[in-house]
Amino acid sequence: MKAHILARIRGIPFTGDELIFEPEELDDIVLQNNYIYEHKTASFNYTTYDLRRDQDTLNPTGPALRRYVMIPSYEDANDNGSHPFWYTRVLGIFHINVYYQGSNKKRKFQFLTVRWFGEEPGWLGGARHLRLNKVGYVSEEDPEAFGFLDPSEVLRACHLIPAFVEGKTTSLLGPSIARDGKDGDWVNYYVMR
Repeated sequence: MKAHILARIRGIPFTGDELIFEPEELDDIVLQNNYIYEHKTASFNYTTYDLRRDQDTLNPTGPALRRYVMIPSYEDANDNGSHPFWYTRVLGIFHINVYYQGSNKKRKFQFLTVRWFGEEPGWLGGARHLRLNKVGYVSEEDPEAFGFLDPSEVLRACHLIPAFVEGKTTSLLGPSIARDGKDGDWVNYYVMR
């Protein structure tokens, strides 16, 4: 979390990669009262397709439809196979008050804790192939399966439907509150349009 906040303080643009800082650099960030504030919901404003304003409200502990968001993809745009968006499940909504480098000025940072989805390898989706895009959770063995996200990166909430025919699996994540259910995670999801 401190690495995420330090990157934002220094104005380092988000690329999807976790940044690594020296421990001495992270020690410059001091949380006010060592406290992290949790929120039940977050709202995101967006422009609809007919150029009107609308708002999505997320509730990570509520119905499954209110947990998923999309952000712009930071993959190389020259790659014809790259999808324009990344998808994630929001696990928590938080804010912290931070003092940086001994400053007396307090700064407030909001962030989301997330579990990332990745595109299904070998699946050709989208309008060109006349089928929905398919995503699945990144395995816990990947160090970037979970992360922190600045809420300003979120484009809007999205609607993901489990690929029920593929069933559930316990191989992506051990017992955890981040799972879809006690019996595991859905293997894949379809991205609704």
